[in-house]
Amino acid sequence: MRVVSAWLFCAGSLLAGEALAQQCEHPIADLLKCKERTKWGPHTPKVSAPPCGPEGSRIAFLFPQSCGRADYKPACSAHDICYDTCNSSKGTCDMTFRTQLEASCVMAYPYPTSGVDEEWDRRGTCFSRGDKYAKAVTGSDGQTAYDDAQKVTVQG
Repeated sequence: MRVVSAWLFCAGSLLAGEALAQQCEHPIADLLKCKERTKWGPHTPKVSAPPCGPEGSRIAFLFPQSCGRADYKPACSAHDICYDTCNSSKGTCDMTFRTQLEASCVMAYPYPTSGVDEEWDRRGTCFSRGDKYAKAVTGSDGQTAYDDAQKVTVQG
């Protein structure tokens, strides 16, 4: 039924005009106008190489990929892969990204088991920078990156 509905939508778009027909072809022009999406067969999520961020993005070069001993690259790479996965949830990708950034800070600057916390300032700086990165992906730049990735991972 899903395939039939998508085909009917695309067929209806063809009858309405060539511009609308493009919306359900690969790559999808407008995700909102092609709701019945499935994974585009040949597509495999790409593993991003540093720097993190959308391919060719100037933003990726503006942000350090670490904070002291904390390495943000694994969290960034996982986030890029999540965006590039067919029908992934942007909200889940972004929440996981925040969690992984925070985990990289705790791994680099562990909480003390006893005594004085000599890493609290560096951990705090790491959390603060990670928070800025996590907030950046929830804005319009993050939405654009997510939409662009989804347009090439799915088909109508």
